Amino acid sequence: MKTICYKIFLFALFPILALLCSCKEKNSGEKSTNATISYFAVKHTRLPIDSSTVFTIDANSGLIYNYDSLPYQSPKDSFVPTIFGRLLSKVLINDSIEYSGKDTIDFSNLVKLQSWAEDKKTTKNYVVELRIHTVDPDLYIWKQIKNNIYTETPVEEKAFYHNGQLCLFVKTASDITLYSSTDGKTWLPAAVTGLPTTASLQKTIKTTDGFCVADNGLLHQSTNGQQWTNTAINAPVSYLLFEMNKKIFALGTDNAIYTTADKTQWTNIGNAPTNFPENGAAISVDYSPNGKARAYVAGGETAGGDYLNSVWSTENGSHWVNLTDSTNYFSARTGASIIQYDGMLMLFGGKDKDGLVKDPHWISSNYGMIWTLPTAKITLPEGFQRRCGQSVVVDDTSRIYIIGGYTFGGFLKDVWTGKKNRFSFLIR
Repeated sequence: MKTICYKIFLFALFPILALLCSCKEKNSGEKSTNATISYFAVKHTRLPIDSSTVFTIDANSGLIYNYDSLPYQSPKDSFVPTIFGRLLSKVLINDSIEYSGKDTIDFSNLVKLQSWAEDKKTTKNYVVELRIHTVDPDLYIWKQIKNNIYTETPVEEKAFYHNGQLCLFVKTASDITLYSSTDGKTWLPAAVTGLPTTASLQKTIKTTDGFCVADNGLLHQSTNGQQWTNTAINAPVSYLLFEMNKKIFALGTDNAIYTTADKTQWTNIGNAPTNFPENGAAISVDYSPNGKARAYVAGGETAGGDYLNSVWSTENGSHWVNLTDSTNYFSARTGASIIQYDGMLMLFGGKDKDGLVKDPHWISSNYGMIWTLPTAKITLPEGFQRRCGQSVVVDDTSRIYIIGGYTFGGFLKDVWTGKKNRFSFLIR
C-alpha cells in the first residue's frame, strides 16, 4: 500500500513548491491534471485538541485517517480542516460545500472529499475518517488469569520478573521449586539445587545478573534461579535490601547498612535510621524524575515486632529520608508490596495489628510523600481477595502481575494482572 504521511512543519514548503510548479505549467500553456490531496489536518474551534495530529493519506484507497487516535471522549463536531494539493482548483466537501479554509465540519460520520485538478476536469475522491479512542486511557483493567499455579503445600513463596520471565520460588518443608512463565498463565516447574530451605525467600532479591539471598553468614546466588552457589560474607549481614547502581545494600545484625559491588567485600556505610524495618518491608528500586535510581522501603516490622507505616527513601544507601514524616496515611503493616508505575508509587496488601488490611491498595503521585486511596479507575476489583506476602512485579509491556500471597486461611496460588489502558494503545 502506497501511503503518504505529511507533518505540519512541511506545510510552509507547499506554497513555494506550488508557485514553482504553477510558473512552469503556465509557461508550458498546459493545465495540471493532478487532483491529489497531499496534506490534511484539523483544528477544533473551541477545544485545545492537538492540531498537529498527523493524518495519513492512502493514495490507493482514497482513505484519509489519523493513525494515532484523538483522546478519549473528544468531540467529532466543530472541526476546521486544512486541505492542500498542488494546483487544485477546488475541493468539495460532502458533495455540497466548496472548501474555503474556514468551514466547520462534523466528522461523526465519514466525510467525503472530491478534489478537482487545475484543468477543472480531473477529479479524485477521498473519504476522511476521524479516529478517536473508544476506551478510557486512564482506566486500569484488572483480571485473574490463573487460579492455581502449583499443588504443593508451601511455607513461603516469592516471585520476580527476570529476563523476560515471571519467576516464582515456592518453598515447602523439604525443598524449593522454581516455576517460570512468560504470560502468567502457563507455568513450568524446575528443581532448585544448592539453596538451603533455611534461606528466606521473602528476603531474596533480584540483581542484574540473577538472584541473591543471605543465610547463616553465606551469600547464596544464582544466575538462573535453579543452580545456586555460595560464598562467605565478611560482615554481619542478615537482610539483603536491594540492588541499586550495581551495588547490593543490606542490613546487618548490628543495625548498620552494608554494601558490596563484587559480592565479596562488604563495607559499612553507616547506621540504619531509627525504627528502620528488619523484616517484612515492601521494597522497590526505580528511577526518580531526576533520572537517578532511588530505593523505597515501606512498612515492615522492627526488631521488637512493631509494625511500621513509614516510607523510607534513599539514592545512595547511606542517607535516608522518611517521606511520610510520621504522617499516618495508611495503617502500620507488614507483608505489603510496592512498585513504581506510571509516574507514581503503588502499595499493595499486607497485614496490620487487626489482621489483613482492609485498605489493600494505596497510591502516591509524588513519589511517596503523600498517599491516597486510588480512584475508581485504578482500584482493585471487588473479586480480588485481600492478602499479604504477595509478589507484585511489572513486565516489559507495563503489565502488573500480583502473584500469590496468603490469608489466614492459607496460601493463595493465583495470578492477577492489571494494566492502564494507555499502555495498550499502539503508538507509531
